[in-house]
Amino acid sequence: MRGDTGEKGNHGSRGARGEAGPRGVKGEPGLGIDKQRTRINNKGNLILAFTDGSEKDLGRVRGDDGNSPSPVISRMGGGGGTNDFNFKTVVGNYTVETRVTVLRVDTSGGDVTVTVPAGRRKWLHIKRVGSGSVTVSTDTGAAIEGETSRILNRDLWALRIAWDAEHEAYWEF
Repeated sequence: MRGDTGEKGNHGSRGARGEAGPRGVKGEPGLGIDKQRTRINNKGNLILAFTDGSEKDLGRVRGDDGNSPSPVISRMGGGGGTNDFNFKTVVGNYTVETRVTVLRVDTSGGDVTVTVPAGRRKWLHIKRVGSGSVTVSTDTGAAIEGETSRILNRDLWALRIAWDAEHEAYWEF
């Protein structure tokens, strides 16, 4: 025969909570690229400007004609990796060539239309310089971020896009 039992005890997993620990210290923001100050200087060198005010001279850039900025630049720093960029500067309407990854569009002579081939497998960076506007569209009417074209009409605006084969469209980043 059994007698009465005592009160039910607390289980360890059901005990009272302890005090919260101290909060962590907020970290410093990461280093970014300052798109307003990144430029090609009068010697033809690409100057990459950072948000902390520092700059890195990436060396001379040459174009397909041997003169205009349109180089392949390797070893852009950071992590020891290699990134190849093919720069080109245009002053009039232009259909992007497969090898071009960075396009500087000089609109000081008026508005410019840039046509991007659909299905392009590389990132494309387009930078507007000058007072005119740049209209960016695809050769097949494929969407760029859901629209048939993008217009760059503010000083030093830039557009970075990549092809999404699954949706047959470009996405802006």
